[in-house]
Amino acid sequence: MVLSQDSIVYFDRHGVGDGPYIVQKGKINIESGFAYSPYFGIESAYVPGILSRFQLTPKSELRLMYNYSPQSLNFMIDSYYNDYTHGSVGFKRNLARTPKRFADIAMIANVYYPLRELGNFEMNNIRSDVYLVFEHNHPNGSYINYSVGYIYGGESLKDMLQWSFAGNLVVRKFLIFAEYFGYYNIYNSYEDAEFGFDAGIIYEFNG
Repeated sequence: MVLSQDSIVYFDRHGVGDGPYIVQKGKINIESGFAYSPYFGIESAYVPGILSRFQLTPKSELRLMYNYSPQSLNFMIDSYYNDYTHGSVGFKRNLARTPKRFADIAMIANVYYPLRELGNFEMNNIRSDVYLVFEHNHPNGSYINYSVGYIYGGESLKDMLQWSFAGNLVVRKFLIFAEYFGYYNIYNSYEDAEFGFDAGIIYEFNG
C-alpha cells in the first residue's frame, strides 16, 4: 500500500529493487506493506514496514523507516529469532538523469539499529547497506530497473551482496511488475546464496 503525492513510477518499495527518483519538493511519500511466510522458520506476520521519504535537495532525499529489513531470508530469520525490529535512517542521491536510451542512476545508503536495544547501545548492533540503482524508461510506459548492493549484516551475518532485476509496465493507474533477485553471503558457502522471484500489481489511488 502506498500513500503518495508522486507519479507511480516513483514508488520505491514494490520489490527488492528501488527506483532512482527523488520525491518532489514539498511532498512526502509514505509507503508501507508487510510480509508473511509459514516456511523458512518464520511463522508469524511481520509488523508492517513504513518508509517515509522527504526531499532534501533537488537531487537527494531523506528516508526514515520503521521495521526496516533487506528482503534476505537469512536476514529476516536472524531478526525474527533475535526479536529485532529495526529503525533506519537513509539517504538517496540521484547521480545521473540521462537520455532515454541510457539508465537513470542513484545511490541509496541506510543505517539501521534494533529499536529494543536503543537503551543498551552497542556498536556491534549497527547494520548498514549501500546500493546503486538503475532504471531504463521506454515511451510505451514500460521500464526496467536493476540494482547491486552491499549489506553489512552485523556480527551474525557479516558481509552480503545483493542484486535485482525487474520489468515494469504502467497501464493507466496500474503498475505491473516482475522481479528476479538474489543475496549472497561473502564468507559462507554457495549453499547460503538466496535466489528469489516476485511479481505483483500496484494501484495508485490518487486522482
